[in-house]
Amino acid sequence: MAKPSNAPIGNPESMHRSLRTAAVTLARLAAAGVLAGGLCACAPRAGVPLRAAAPAASPHGPGTRPVAKVYILNNGWHTGFALPAQALREYLPGLGRWLPTSGEVLIGWGNRRFYMAHHPGPAAALAAVLPSPAVLLVQHLRGPDWRRQLLPSTRLYLLPLDALRLHRLDVFIGKAIARPVAVAREPWRPHGRFFASTETYDLFHTCNTWTAQALAAMGYTVQPAGVIVSAQVIDLWHGIVSHDARADTRRFPAPRI
Repeated sequence: MAKPSNAPIGNPESMHRSLRTAAVTLARLAAAGVLAGGLCACAPRAGVPLRAAAPAASPHGPGTRPVAKVYILNNGWHTGFALPAQALREYLPGLGRWLPTSGEVLIGWGNRRFYMAHHPGPAAALAAVLPSPAVLLVQHLRGPDWRRQLLPSTRLYLLPLDALRLHRLDVFIGKAIARPVAVAREPWRPHGRFFASTETYDLFHTCNTWTAQALAAMGYTVQPAGVIVSAQVIDLWHGIVSHDARADTRRFPAPRI
């Protein structure tokens, strides 16, 4: 087994290509009214209550015994996660009343005004350029065909997590949640609920930055700073795959629609 490296995981050439195109992509996103995400981790309030104790670390380090299939979701400009509902219920008991007992849960984070709008426009996107409130969407994906409930453009990138990495992801999510947001009707996707976030959003810390921060919180050696567009998140995923797949390439199938 290859020795762990302390260098940031990722394909340098791909990362550089993504960074070179980030400015152009951001301009297009703003013009199209599709910016959604969040910046600096200013969290003056505590998140939802967490389970007191984390699972013990494996003697072989994180990633040796996958216990859950977690997916990075990418619809071309926005990234988030899909993970088993039971995994959140176990580590975030404070969310129990809003979480299903089975199935998958979509976790998405973004600018409050844009993300909660049924028909967001350029004004909502431009308002997100400066630091602004953010929300986190927790959406139940029902049944064994839950993938069909995603947008047609969505691609899934598998991350088999061991108990320790899964706990770290749950802790990261829990710290981002402040309280439920009152809405007059269901969000733009059914079976979902928005929560006010303890973090704020701006142009240089998007939903994709938040996803990259979650990967770092799980213990992957990635650098979230400078991650703005979804392509950069997928570059990080490819780096994680190439790093961990030396031990078991079968754990990382090709992305699926």
